[in-house]
Amino acid sequence: NVFDRAVLKDIAINAGISRDVVEACEFAADDIAEDERTANRIAPGVPLFVFNSEFYVSGAQPVEKFIEALGRAVDAAPEAVDSEQGVTCSSDGCAL
Repeated sequence: NVFDRAVLKDIAINAGISRDVVEACEFAADDIAEDERTANRIAPGVPLFVFNSEFYVSGAQPVEKFIEALGRAVDAAPEAVDSEQGVTCSSDGCAL
């Protein structure tokens, strides 16, 4: 059952992924579920592109709509980024 987190956790551990990594992913799954709920409140259609958690482009749109949203996001962005912002994470860890 791919919808059962315990089953997926067991599969991952049995496949050789460390328990620490699997448990860290459980927290990420909760964050992803919250992101999905937020996205569905904004626009239930797909795709939904979100820039700086503030500017949205929903559905298939012309390039000009993306340019406009990106421009608005850049204009609203702070000039400096502190250590809590701009962090990206992957399976190799996180970086600013």
